[in-house]
Amino acid sequence: MSRYYSRFATPAEARDRWDHLVTEPPSMLAFDTETVSLTDRTLLGIGVAQSGVDAFYVTADDPEFYKLINLLKSTSIRKIWHNAPFDVRVLRSREIDYSNIDDTAIMARMQGLPAVLEEASYWVNRQTERAVNTLARFNATSMSGVPERELAYKCIIDSEATWLLREMYWPRIDHEYYEVERQIVPMLEEISQKGVRLDQARRDELDAYYSKEVAWYETVASNMGFSPSKNMQVGWMLSDMQVFLPMTRKKTMLATDNETLNKIESPLRAVAFAQFVLGYRHVAKMLSTYIKPYVGLARAYTTLHMDAITGRVSSTHAAKNDPDRNLQNITKKAEKGGVPTIRSMFIPDEGDDVFTRADYSQLQLRILAHMSGDRRMLGVFMSGGDIHSDTAEGMRVTRDSAKTFNYAVIFGADAKTIADKLNTKDIARVREYMKRWMETYPQAAQWLYMQQELGLSLGYVLTLFGRKMMIPMDQGEQHARNCSVNYPIQGTEAEIVKRGMLVCRDAFMPAIRLQVHDELLNSGRVVIPSGMADLTPVHAPLDVEYVSTWG
Repeated sequence: MSRYYSRFATPAEARDRWDHLVTEPPSMLAFDTETVSLTDRTLLGIGVAQSGVDAFYVTADDPEFYKLINLLKSTSIRKIWHNAPFDVRVLRSREIDYSNIDDTAIMARMQGLPAVLEEASYWVNRQTERAVNTLARFNATSMSGVPERELAYKCIIDSEATWLLREMYWPRIDHEYYEVERQIVPMLEEISQKGVRLDQARRDELDAYYSKEVAWYETVASNMGFSPSKNMQVGWMLSDMQVFLPMTRKKTMLATDNETLNKIESPLRAVAFAQFVLGYRHVAKMLSTYIKPYVGLARAYTTLHMDAITGRVSSTHAAKNDPDRNLQNITKKAEKGGVPTIRSMFIPDEGDDVFTRADYSQLQLRILAHMSGDRRMLGVFMSGGDIHSDTAEGMRVTRDSAKTFNYAVIFGADAKTIADKLNTKDIARVREYMKRWMETYPQAAQWLYMQQELGLSLGYVLTLFGRKMMIPMDQGEQHARNCSVNYPIQGTEAEIVKRGMLVCRDAFMPAIRLQVHDELLNSGRVVIPSGMADLTPVHAPLDVEYVSTWG
């Protein structure tokens, strides 16, 4: 039970400073939390700075810790965080105010600067220390094993650095852009807290189906003399079939990851065996990741946050003992006819008969058309046509293949990657199709090429609204080229979606339950505000439908 003060002072002076802080707080304070680890977010203490050289650290078991929490609950105090979503999630049970906040990590990312505190703090002469280095110095496995005084010093420096970073960044940022980003943080936290209602009867139905599927695979595998869940045994079986497998990265066993298994082309029995294992992995993952965790739960929760580079809203797990799980990767498709989708167990709140689902239509391709000025693409979108059908006509392929190509080019996919997605080994034909795509949309193809060259030359790219995104140059030229194309499209997509979210927040925030990719899921019947399609220079209409389940 302790309080630590950053400056050299007598106990009486420190006491006076503390009393003044909690009774007459300034209008702005910087905070930082210390937890056991990133995965165990048990709160150890909080640092609070009222300048770059004046901070306290208070342990969570201190008798006056509640006074610090009261500062966090005050709506009149602007609370500065570095990576606010993490700290706000840690403090969720404390019911703090998370509307009146600043986030210096967002300010850094807007400028294309390093957002990791240990890197950013160098520029304000407050060199913070990575947690892994702190742990190593004291041979500790978690922060609870670090001496309290040392942990206090670390947190004090972190909170002071956060204050100083805000001072440095504030005059340099685009405040209109920042305000959008800043307001999204509390909105995502509020959505995350609500969760989505679960239909346990449907969950039980899905559990029964997938459990039966898993049991079938395991029975067949047992009769063959191996376990499909044991990668080493899978490797042995394939070796017996005369398949030469590469070693894992650590050279400890044969590689049997999904990508490796999908590449097996002969002999035929090995191909069939690999597909059998992949089938088992799929149903086992559905059962263990998306069905079993929700046994007996009334609601499903996630943690929504913004991607560090592009700013896209993402869904993720929270930490140990938290109920939050990633809802973003739950597939839309059913296994086969008559089998309900995983998403169908997510239902509207009691009293609501439907979800209102609002989904931006082909947003990434609309952004590509706008940025490149491709006449044919723009013409299709302006006339309300189907871009994938138009691509199919231009390339002389099926619509499904055209759709694969359209999204592959956004991610900079090469011929081999596209061939894998199309389930073909004919690389030459795929290259011919790529040529046809470029001939169909020549301005878009030229923009993609120029964007790659620009990213390699400058080392960064910009979104439509001017967000600066640094290109990672340490992962090879091809990866850098892919990012040069993908970042501005995904970053602009995020900018459009977030502006739409804020409009919906003002119209029907209590109904919003989830934001996944380009889709906003709302409990009950809501009216989407008019003008949503033209909030930005990119015309982006929404497909709105009323559905009884998410699936």
